[in-house]
Amino acid sequence: MIHRLIVLLFSYLLGCILTGEIVSHAFAHKPASELGGSGNPGMANITSHLGIVPGLIVLFGDLLKCGLAMLAAYKLFP
Repeated sequence: MIHRLIVLLFSYLLGCILTGEIVSHAFAHKPASELGGSGNPGMANITSHLGIVPGLIVLFGDLLKCGLAMLAAYKLFP
């Protein structure tokens, strides 16, 4: 039971990392909410306002977070 709680907590904390906000600050030096449009820190908004490269970085970061959560679950529950 404790392993499941650890995986849930780890996955939740990974999900709290907003890759779009990090990329937005790195490329535009302002938060994604100030980019215009929806203000959503997702890949579509970042791509439409900052270009394809920052959008792909957001996509890769989000996929990496998902992969790490899956890897943690796999290692604790083989």
